Amino acid sequence: MIEVHFTKIALDSLDEINTFLKYKWRQKQIDNFRNDIETFIQSLELGIVNYPHYKNSKIQFALLVNKQVTIYFVKISENNYDILLFWANKKNPQLLKLQHSRIYNQRR
Repeated sequence: MIEVHFTKIALDSLDEINTFLKYKWRQKQIDNFRNDIETFIQSLELGIVNYPHYKNSKIQFALLVNKQVTIYFVKISENNYDILLFWANKKNPQLLKLQHSRIYNQRR
């Protein structure tokens, strides 16, 4: 059985996005976002993992909600994945580099 775990950074970033969505999006868009997350997790659980890698690393990513949010994840072992980060794609890309540094340090 495949297990999917959320890191603290992933949970914090998801919470930040959810807070933003409550103020800026309609309920239908929020529901679509949640459905996209569930569908993504189901794809991992079913072994359907054909997602690109981030800059020649073990980290992979998937686009959610009409490419507005990127989810970064890594395969830890044959049956385990860690969700590392949810990223709102309109944010400053320099901040993403900082987040990837935090993720790397968290995993060491």
